[in-house]
Amino acid sequence: MPPASPTVLARGKHAEVLAWGEHHVLKLFRPGHGRSAIAEELRQAQLAHALGIPTARAEKIIEHQGRAGIVFERLQGPTLFHLALTRAEPVERLAALLCDLGRAIHRCAVAGIPAIEARLAARIARAQGVPDRARHAALEALHRVPGGKTLCHGDLHPMNVIVTERGPCVLDWVDAAQGPAAADAARTLLLLELARPAQIEPAMRAAFVGAYRERLAAGGQMELIAPWALPVAVARLVDGVDAAERAVLLERIALLVG
Repeated sequence: MPPASPTVLARGKHAEVLAWGEHHVLKLFRPGHGRSAIAEELRQAQLAHALGIPTARAEKIIEHQGRAGIVFERLQGPTLFHLALTRAEPVERLAALLCDLGRAIHRCAVAGIPAIEARLAARIARAQGVPDRARHAALEALHRVPGGKTLCHGDLHPMNVIVTERGPCVLDWVDAAQGPAAADAARTLLLLELARPAQIEPAMRAAFVGAYRERLAAGGQMELIAPWALPVAVARLVDGVDAAERAVLLERIALLVG
């Protein structure tokens, strides 16, 4: 039986997360969110769990108050973002944790889910306010990058990682795709550098980004990431970024286009 008055634990652009008893949560999507997209997210979350990725178990789609939602296992713990914000752990350790979680995801080969190039191309086509020259350059770059069958999370950042007693677990598989690990790492690096949570301090951001870059460089990934920088930056414009981040993104895009 559903709770009489479930507590709202978090709110996002497309859904809110409700406490659904002691051991579960309900990711309840906002009216108008496509049922096929919800089913795709359920499949991708279940795939990640089946592959052994540390993540919440996705159970089923249900209806609640006329809206569709996915029932997930409830994970307890702070987000990686909260740990960084409160300086609960050295920033180098937290950056290493995020990088190592990405590597665990990228060790998995997959098939039957969308290609990351297709996901990025669709976003690039919808990006508003970007010069045509930059849009064309971003799409051309997608044709030049090597493909891959690696599992990519698509939106790996500290707010999507919960640090539980059993270790860090990654949430939110809505943008999961198959492709090269470098594409996923490029998206993460862009978010760490430019996304604008209001509470974050510039010094702490710089330290986290520096530590994350060092981990990538130690694994020989920085050269592989570079060709993805322009497509990922243009695609980011679709995410409802604020005016300040949009301005910085457009500056970066102009530099990348040259």
